[in-house]
Amino acid sequence: MTLVTGRVQIYSREESRMSSTRTGAALAAALTLAIPAVAEADIKGWNFEAPLFALGDIHAQQGWSKTQATIDAAVAANPGGHPFGQQSLRISNAVTSGGFGNQTISPSLVDAAGETSSIDRPGFTGGVRQTTFEGSFRFSSATGAHQPGLVLSVSPDNGAGDRMSIVQLVDTPAGIDVVFFDTPDPTQCTTNPAPNCFVAQTIATLDH
Repeated sequence: MTLVTGRVQIYSREESRMSSTRTGAALAAALTLAIPAVAEADIKGWNFEAPLFALGDIHAQQGWSKTQATIDAAVAANPGGHPFGQQSLRISNAVTSGGFGNQTISPSLVDAAGETSSIDRPGFTGGVRQTTFEGSFRFSSATGAHQPGLVLSVSPDNGAGDRMSIVQLVDTPAGIDVVFFDTPDPTQCTTNPAPNCFVAQTIATLDH
């Protein structure tokens, strides 16, 4: 029950703000189209290729961490002709945990992104506060077929497991469902225990 990731990229930046009465997806799309170039304050990316990455456990490779040794996340060789190159990060939910800080975590950016009222967490966040955080990754099924029970979650956080949203990949007979969890009404996070404040939206179902 595994997925493979070919490239991961994260960056924080300072972005201009526009006034609008639109909210949600419509506003996000408008901002993406209306604001051209921006200054990228901090950027990191990994493609998991040699010689920077060796086959085996991802822990302690190029700043990546996985403090629970039994969690299944490792650099693996790709079959010949794979579009992700020679190596990928292979990860699964073969072993699960109720915590977040012990999961597979990428190195943190120097410049954290957040609201002006947010508080830095010593040892995890700092630098020059940015208004925008963006991340992207490519993934594919390791088998190309349905893997019953395979569910993985990817979250932006401060490196300590304090996640802000969730992208969930759920393997189904029809394909891999991509589900986005957001907090459109932050007050729900104070009136309801987490994860009730997260609202799920299915973005797409992708082929295996």
